Amino acid sequence: TRGYVDFQIAGKIGGFHVTQEAAADAITASMRQEGRNWLLASHHPYDDMGREAQPRLDRLRDAGGVPVTLSAHTHAGEIRWNEDREREGQWLEINVGSVLDAPVEFRDFQVYRYQGRLAINSNRQLLEPLLREADLLADALPGYRPAPGDPDFYLDYSESRLDFASDADFLVKRILLAAYMRMFRLFDADHADQTGTYWPMGPDGVQLSSNDEIIDAIVNLHGRVAKSDVETLTAFLYELREYDRTRALSVETSQDVRAYRLSQALWASNIELIDRESGEVTMDPDLSFFLLPPSASDSEISASP
Repeated sequence: TRGYVDFQIAGKIGGFHVTQEAAADAITASMRQEGRNWLLASHHPYDDMGREAQPRLDRLRDAGGVPVTLSAHTHAGEIRWNEDREREGQWLEINVGSVLDAPVEFRDFQVYRYQGRLAINSNRQLLEPLLREADLLADALPGYRPAPGDPDFYLDYSESRLDFASDADFLVKRILLAAYMRMFRLFDADHADQTGTYWPMGPDGVQLSSNDEIIDAIVNLHGRVAKSDVETLTAFLYELREYDRTRALSVETSQDVRAYRLSQALWASNIELIDRESGEVTMDPDLSFFLLPPSASDSEISASP
């Protein structure tokens, strides 16, 4: 925690390092001198910032002249009006959703003038219907989607007793090994020219030279691997990643693999959403237009869009 202006719990509480604060002060002074305005974006939501960090965030937000911040971290996609603690008024916080956790989404964002006031327009875009409209998903193809009981089912790691972080690490890697097994069974390296392919080293130290040999090695390791073998497992996963990254596929197979990967990401995130506690995701998809209250330096903002 040395060097932070507040207590720091990595991944839980957001804060400022003294070097960050100094850099922010220098940047804001330069921008004010140039007559520019800004809005803030931070990883942690305001409520997850440390007590001493919050007023520093308030100061930067007010100096920027746009009473809104963007935040992330929670994957909840909440939109909130936060109370200003030092003067009357409110400011808008848009907590963006996630491109990993369902509902997989992103938001567009515009700032402009509306009837003499600053306004925000931010529309939530759901990725799944966009991908389906572009025919980039593989919903109807048999054998693509893992089911409960399959070795690569997405939630198997959470169904087991986890006493240590290392338990989850091992189980996730074992599922990833099985996920490679499914993908390589579905999609062989079918291009005639494999001169650029990295052929992986098997867990026993023997180089593998075909897709079938790789599948056999995966099956063998998956059937016997234990937590004590996690280093061997990790090393083999790196080998498989390089093979997957470099293997040559025909144009048609490459397109099928892209749809397969996108579909797997969506299927996994939807399964996680079903398993999530109710009430965690509070996004109101109808909220998109926000008329902002006057800010401390609103009069200095150019009327141009």
